[in-house]
Parts: sequence; structure tokens; C-alpha cells
Amino acid sequence: MALLGERAAVAGEAAPPPPPANWQFAAKSAVRAAFGIVWAIDALMKWQPGFAAHYVGYLQNASQGQPGWLAPWFQFWLALVTPRQALFDRLLPHPFLRKVVYRLPKSLQPAPQRYSFVLALDAQGHVIGNFQNGASDCYSQIANVVEYNGTLYFGSIGEDSLGRFTLR
Repeated sequence: MALLGERAAVAGEAAPPPPPANWQFAAKSAVRAAFGIVWAIDALMKWQPGFAAHYVGYLQNASQGQPGWLAPWFQFWLALVTPRQALFDRLLPHPFLRKVVYRLPKSLQPAPQRYSFVLALDAQGHVIGNFQNGASDCYSQIANVVEYNGTLYFGSIGEDSLGRFTLR
């Protein structure tokens, strides 16, 4: 007979797994507590006014004298899907007309220009590299870019393959 709160074993049913040993529970709790403390200290540092005011300086100072393989940590690549179109700029102050154009069938909507546009930015946001190509056969509508071993790899929302560009 099962005691109150216990479940009676049913024929053919596997027994529940045994509870974890005390040392396993203590180890998991200690690791969780350590991560919690690190997270709290990190959050406290980021909310200090001095940290936010000098963050860009920290990045610049950290990048000085570092080996070349660390450069991707101190520069960023920005992919722009397509250049701005004058038609959409003129529609900006007219929200009703923008909604009308948005609701047109895809075949009647203005097509994006076939264009490749990637910028390299430093830690301050200054442009340090500008790669553009407006040829009709270019890899276009680049949505993301990653640098690896001196080569840029592109992902696109308009192409069905990956793009690649070797730097230098």
C-alpha cells in the first residue's frame, strides 16, 4: 500500500530515477552562484557613468599594439542592402501614400536597385573601408558580412548563394 503522497508502482512502469547526489547539487549551485556574481559585477560596471562615457576610449586603447589577427574584434562590417531611392525619400512625409505603396502587389512595387554596399567601421564608428559595386552582375542585397582570414563572406536576401571577396 502506498503512503500518502507516494505513487503506487504500476506493473511494467519503470521506477523514477534516483535523486542526484548531494555533491552534484552543491556543485551546480556553486557554478550558478559564481555566474550570478560575475553577471552582477559586469552589470554594475556597465551602469557606472564613467564606463559609458569612456567606452570608446577603452576600445581604442585596447586595440593599440595588438596582433593583426585580433583586428576583427576592433573593427566592424556593416552591410547595406540597397542604396536609398528618391521615390521613397519623397514619400517619407506622407504616411498614407507609403501604406498604399506597401500594399501594392509585389509585381507593381518598385524593385530594389541591384547594388553591393559594405562599409568597414572602427570602434568609434568612422568609415575605414567602403566597398561598393553597381554592376548588373554584382552580388546584391547583402544583408550580412563576416571577415575571416582576410576574406569577406556575404549573405544576401536576394541571392541564392554565398558571396566572397578577398581583401588585398
